[in-house]
Amino acid sequence: MLTYFEIENFRSFESGEDSGLDFCGEKRNFPSTNVAIIFGNNASGKTNLVKAIEFFRDIFSLYQGGSVPHHLFFAHQSNKDKHIHIKCEIIIDGNSFWYENKLQIKEDILESVNESLTIIAYKTNSEKRLFEYESCSQEALHLSSYLVKAKSPKPENRHYITQFLNYVKNINIVSRHLESYLNQVANHLMQDAALKQSLLSMISNFDLHISHIDEQRHDFLEGQVLMQFHHQDLGNMLPPECESHGTLGLYVLLYFILLTLRDNRLLLVDEIETAIHPDIVEVMIRIIKRNRLQKKHAYPQFIFTSHQTELMKLLGSKRAIFLAEKNQRGATKISNAEDFVNIGGVRDAYKQYKLGRLGAVPLLSEELEKLALQLRKGL
Repeated sequence: MLTYFEIENFRSFESGEDSGLDFCGEKRNFPSTNVAIIFGNNASGKTNLVKAIEFFRDIFSLYQGGSVPHHLFFAHQSNKDKHIHIKCEIIIDGNSFWYENKLQIKEDILESVNESLTIIAYKTNSEKRLFEYESCSQEALHLSSYLVKAKSPKPENRHYITQFLNYVKNINIVSRHLESYLNQVANHLMQDAALKQSLLSMISNFDLHISHIDEQRHDFLEGQVLMQFHHQDLGNMLPPECESHGTLGLYVLLYFILLTLRDNRLLLVDEIETAIHPDIVEVMIRIIKRNRLQKKHAYPQFIFTSHQTELMKLLGSKRAIFLAEKNQRGATKISNAEDFVNIGGVRDAYKQYKLGRLGAVPLLSEELEKLALQLRKGL
């Protein structure tokens, strides 16, 4: 599971600002919950944090070529020092993997400067450096990890590196409109009958009157799937374009949740409440929490962003509540409810947040009310 993630000079994340997720705290206690939610105002950087972890995952995608989008870098960063700094800790089977990479821009291409990977048995001092890399003269590889491409690790380290790479490359991220994942989901479910049956069972329990979903390969477009939803109350099949955004969104979201629960993966969803009824979102989180422990150090993990503040009360720990807001320079700061020492518990954190005492809330001026009154008079 992911226990720490920090990024600098990426999108709205500035160097030197608190810009990461820490699920363990100063005492480095193992996380007590498998679901965390990031709250904050619109444009506070919540989506950018999801994109940052997606960027980290894609470092290992072996993609080469192409230029670096300029918006990846923090807006106020000096042109002379364009770099992105990533730090993270991932625990797999009781071993803590500490990964660090500094990516600099060179001729509009990203290359690693000081990539390294260390493993340490959790809560011991037995540290083992699996990989260390500093400024190689080889041709730069855009978002392509030197763990894979530039150096051959020692034979005794390959097992650990494979473990780490498999975990990172299998992180699931839902950061676009839910319906954009329909084809990806349908393609997988055509090959995984057990997962599809679990999905249908879940959907039927949400009273959507759907008894069956039919997926077929497109006759002419390779990789495309034709779908139809069978409604018990209508007695016929409907294509996706006739379904509501909520039905299609639930189909996609339940797929990713069930896949993550089954395979002990990490899932990030940006704005989980989008097109989904708030009560259904609450039930999903309760189900996720009940299905936490598989092994001591291996269980499914979920990170969501949300504006549905009532979800805060469902979380089992203050450490699972993250707050995103921007400073005057437009840089995102990530804080944790546990950092506020006067908060008693999760429900108290919710109360204090609603009172505006934890920040990360919209600051609405009286001028908005005056403007609204003027607009009403003009109608």
